[in-house]
Amino acid sequence: MNYRKTKLRERKLMKKKLMGDMDVKKFEEDEEFYEIIKHLLMAIRVIFYVLNEFMIVMSEQHVKRLLTQRQITTKGLNYIYNILNQDPEHFRQRYRMYPDVFIKLCSIFREKTLLQNTRFICIEEMLATFLLIVGYNNRYCLVCDTFGRSHFTTSINFNKVLKALNTIASDMLAKPRSLPSKLKENKRFYLYFKSTRHPFHLFVSSPPTRTTRMDNVGLKPMDAEQLRDYAHQMVDFIADYYNSIESFPVLSQVQPGYLHKLIPDSAPNHPESLQNVLDDVQAKILPGVTHWQSPNYFAYYPSNSSVAGFLGEMLSAGLNIVGFSWITSPAATELEMIVLDWLGKMLKLPEHFLSTGQGGGVIQGTASEAVLVVLLAARDKALRKVGKNALEKLVVYASDQTHASLQKACQIAGIHPENCRILKTDSSTNYSISPDLLTEAISHDLGVGLIPLFLCATVGTTSSTAVDPLLELGKISKSNEMWFHVDAAYAGSACICPEYRQYLNGVEETDSFNMNAHKWFLTNFDCSALWVKDRNALIQSLSTNPEYLKNKASEANVVMDYKDWQIPLGRRFRSLKLWMVLRLYGLENLQCYIRNHIQLAEHFEALVAQDPRFEVVTPRVFSLVCFRLLPHHSNEDEGNKLNHDLLDAVNTTGKIFISHTVLSGKYILRFAVGAPLTEERHVNAAWRVLQDEASTLLAGDPVE
Repeated sequence: MNYRKTKLRERKLMKKKLMGDMDVKKFEEDEEFYEIIKHLLMAIRVIFYVLNEFMIVMSEQHVKRLLTQRQITTKGLNYIYNILNQDPEHFRQRYRMYPDVFIKLCSIFREKTLLQNTRFICIEEMLATFLLIVGYNNRYCLVCDTFGRSHFTTSINFNKVLKALNTIASDMLAKPRSLPSKLKENKRFYLYFKSTRHPFHLFVSSPPTRTTRMDNVGLKPMDAEQLRDYAHQMVDFIADYYNSIESFPVLSQVQPGYLHKLIPDSAPNHPESLQNVLDDVQAKILPGVTHWQSPNYFAYYPSNSSVAGFLGEMLSAGLNIVGFSWITSPAATELEMIVLDWLGKMLKLPEHFLSTGQGGGVIQGTASEAVLVVLLAARDKALRKVGKNALEKLVVYASDQTHASLQKACQIAGIHPENCRILKTDSSTNYSISPDLLTEAISHDLGVGLIPLFLCATVGTTSSTAVDPLLELGKISKSNEMWFHVDAAYAGSACICPEYRQYLNGVEETDSFNMNAHKWFLTNFDCSALWVKDRNALIQSLSTNPEYLKNKASEANVVMDYKDWQIPLGRRFRSLKLWMVLRLYGLENLQCYIRNHIQLAEHFEALVAQDPRFEVVTPRVFSLVCFRLLPHHSNEDEGNKLNHDLLDAVNTTGKIFISHTVLSGKYILRFAVGAPLTEERHVNAAWRVLQDEASTLLAGDPVE
């Protein structure tokens, strides 16, 4: 007897220790529970009587069998093990049935294949979750935390159990002999277990504040409670997506036009439930998504997402301001100035790029927009000096590695195509601009009466991360009174690390500088930071001031109106997400994040170098490796086709996604490390895929 009391005392202490995050009082203080319980017979009397000690042994054996059947790595399973070893009466008070009934019910579910263990959750946990939540809206979050499950996963398993219970209703459930009138008026439905002497009530509720559809009558598009409910579901859906992101083919495998066959031809006349929409996202949209955030994504350049960036984007969407001028939302304008000053200081940009100088920063949508606005500013500044009729004489200089957005900007700005000087690069300069070639081109243009206008240099070109020599190019631009712009859309992020800041040496000679925080800086798309040396040049080119936008603050010229720094009028509160990233991660963590990706790229580069069938084509500078598979014979056409076929074969597997470029006529494969979840194991796995597909190709017939 003393032994039994000791065991009970030990179990109570264990329960108190292991269940601290699931406060019993939070359950027992449920007023609704006590109100209903007054009218219900709470004492469960099981049909078969078993000794307490025997039940403890039986429950232990049950869990041990479960563990040997399948490895389920959840803290939920440990929780189940502990609750089954509690005093049976305590178990009944919490789960409204004795442990033997609980085990019997799980066995029935398993035998009838109504429920099945999954990779991460067992039937026992599903049922325990159901019994804790059912009838109590305020327990939901607490149960999710206790079992370490998302709301979405918990909801799915709750519904599975409910469906299984309904399936066996005729065998195990019975109507009560009587039902209090108060319960009859309640819209909930009740389950009564036959395996008790008295009807035992499982009361299931639908939250009264929860609406499954948007009402047609009295529509409130931004109802706070509905937002809270739907947002929880959406966050759970997104979190579950990230938990399972590696299960998707990285590159979408669908064919063009696939979605037209799955989506109705017209919008619905009546509202649908959010769950139906999410089901369609899962079944119809996700198969057509290329998963840029997958740890196996190595194509193009990264487009980072992060918790901080996501939260900032969520907050921006919630506030939904249109901050085109200071007065439309002073915080939006001033936070953008502050955050870009922070980032400018992290990059050690010159003082004139900060808001305290003659220039300042602005967030554009993309680097394409950034180069367009500075080209327009350069054009108008030059035309004010030499006359508006000189447009056809203006010349723009760049390399054959410069981003294609410059060509589009020239078209919009009215620069004649024949006045766009695309300087050829080669391996002798690692595909960077040759200052000698630039000087030669400028001299030729001056000799025929043309006007050098604009030079676009790059730090980290798209094809190979080439870095143009800013210091030398800056001197050439200054001596010819040209606007000097630097595109560091990708590699600018790396320059927050002292060891990579050297690649910005000479930035003090530039007129404008751009980097994309949405590429490699954990800031969700879109967020392209642009700094200019002289903000007046930008404002004079892009300013509009219609009567309906005039206000005292703007007229007094004491505030910044960002509408005059961009093409559109309206603008989003983009600085919030960048602010969140800088504050929630801090400089040191961001530097570690960048360095980790560069180390992974170094690792991949070493793997390529160790395989004699491959070659590294260009020196790796940041986290991009340019490489290719060597052909059997020194035939460029054969080599190009071989690498083209390798790219197709690798991407078709769905296991990884890489992209290509062409350098000096050679078809090159690009391996860009930068996805937020990528680890060394993903790089190793990607290399194995490349090796396997290469072996298959090389073992086949020679390429004709």
